[in-house]
Amino acid sequence: MNCSPNVGLRNPFIPILDAPGEVFSWSVWVSVSEESIQQVADHWEDPARASLPPVFGWLCNELPYEQSTISTPTLVHSRDPGVVPFIQLDPSLDHPLAGEQGMGITLHRLAEINNLVEVEAP
Repeated sequence: MNCSPNVGLRNPFIPILDAPGEVFSWSVWVSVSEESIQQVADHWEDPARASLPPVFGWLCNELPYEQSTISTPTLVHSRDPGVVPFIQLDPSLDHPLAGEQGMGITLHRLAEINNLVEVEAP
């Protein structure tokens, strides 16, 4: 898996269970095929681009989980112009990130993630 060409996104969104209406999101890169990136580029200003089918991609970031997130399969869903695409991990994946995206996290878990990120920062 080569992480180029890439789409930079602020996703995946993870609902915060004890803060209704709030979400946590990672800023990540996803690698998509040249054909897919061309499709995205061709429809970038298209008001109907949200109706395009999702494209397959590979997550290119190592996030602080025991199980690696590099090369995690994703679907990239286009949204309205001016709104970054939505990254969906396969909900059938046996990966904590996919479970958190599907089920949500608590504020306590968000604090744990924050501590992990602070510890790993250079």
